[in-house]
Amino acid sequence: MTPEEARIELDSILDGLTDIVGENWEVLDGLGPTPCVAAGGVPGLMWLGDRVGDIDLPPQEAADRAKAYLDGLGFETRYRTSGGVAVEAIGERPLGLGVQFGSGSGRAGILATSACVPDPDPEE
Repeated sequence: MTPEEARIELDSILDGLTDIVGENWEVLDGLGPTPCVAAGGVPGLMWLGDRVGDIDLPPQEAADRAKAYLDGLGFETRYRTSGGVAVEAIGERPLGLGVQFGSGSGRAGILATSACVPDPDPEE
């Protein structure tokens, strides 16, 4: 997988997730790839995804939808509650690909990282 393919995969996952839990998402992604250490200890790149938005779903229903979506994509998922208000569905896959969805009273956020893939042009 190339860094561009990793970004496209991440964007696809985020687009699908935002479609099932609500509309009106603000995109707060970084401007470019972030350095990481890819498999085998080689220099790598990964992309970050950050979304916030207003949703009409109750927090648990939104988290249930997010978890079901991530389960369907093959993520290992789990729930985590925070302060009795926010409900999070967290999904993880190999090579750093991960998604954390959190919802509270009318608001939701998604933080995600793409897979960490080898940098085709590592700096010497």
